[in-house]
Amino acid sequence: MHSGDMWQAQRRLTLKIMRDFGMGRPLMEDKMILSRNEMMEHLDSLEDKDNVNFPHIIHLAIGNIINSICFGFTYTYDGAQDFYNFTNALDATIKSGSTWQYRFLLMFPKFADNYYTKKYVFNGLFKGYRKVRELNVERVQKSRDSYNPNEEPENFVHAAIKEISEENSKYSFLEDYHIDAMVFDIYIAGQETSTTTIKWFILILMKFPKIQQKVFEEIYSVVGLETEIKLSHKKVLPYTNAFINEASRFANIVPIVIGHKCTRDTTIEGKLIPNGSVVQPFFYGSNYDETVFEDPFQFKPERFLLEDGKTLNKNLYDQMYSFGKGLRVCAGYSLALMELQLILPTLVQRY
Repeated sequence: MHSGDMWQAQRRLTLKIMRDFGMGRPLMEDKMILSRNEMMEHLDSLEDKDNVNFPHIIHLAIGNIINSICFGFTYTYDGAQDFYNFTNALDATIKSGSTWQYRFLLMFPKFADNYYTKKYVFNGLFKGYRKVRELNVERVQKSRDSYNPNEEPENFVHAAIKEISEENSKYSFLEDYHIDAMVFDIYIAGQETSTTTIKWFILILMKFPKIQQKVFEEIYSVVGLETEIKLSHKKVLPYTNAFINEASRFANIVPIVIGHKCTRDTTIEGKLIPNGSVVQPFFYGSNYDETVFEDPFQFKPERFLLEDGKTLNKNLYDQMYSFGKGLRVCAGYSLALMELQLILPTLVQRY
């Protein structure tokens, strides 16, 4: 089977599981609300509220959501060293992608097949990556060990095993290491991006206190301070969701997307893109395109609302590229939006 066909099969299975497993349904929402509420309880329990390592806490809150979905288990706030070992290795892996050595090898891949490169460069570049893969396999195995074919799957690993092992399954050719890879991709894509996005949201709220107050007033007048915020509140919090859209555009945390291989000769704006070329969409330019977003460097949540101040400006929303577009749109798009819609309004409501 061609590598492209194998990739497509894994992506189809991933999307099927995420959809069938509960994307946008009560099971998925319940997992997120549980993790969010545990984070709130932990924040409330802190004695020194003037010195809070908020990024550290957000990291675990998002991590627990993804852990629960992927593996079926979570960490406590006083027993999460294994989790932070994983995220530290993940951070090292991401940082290695910004080094000049990595960029150089992307431009001149033939230099990778060199004794000194393999011995002295690869070891440094991929040390964190190897550690992350190793820890990921351990987590997947822990979830495999708890799999019961007679029970309904409640996490991604169990659902993947069930799909692959079913009689006449069209995914029967997939092996254990394919499940490792699928979970790895979900975790890498979901953990760092969602954590960074929420940190940006908090920074933006601090930077624009009048906008923060407007978000709070909407939540206060519609939901109140005692009611638990759920996904069903999205339709009655238009300005809050406009803030989420604008903050996603403004933060622009993924300015350049991972490369995709061009599978045939094609032409864009008169420029030939040969078969085999690696294409990397420039989302930064799209999200700050002044022909689409008026005053793109100004933070204006209201741009995502029509004149009535309540209806989503869908035409503008469809031109935002924070999660990609088309067949290669982020597989965790719905998951990420659910996290943002449950966590951000609750933080404003409570604090």
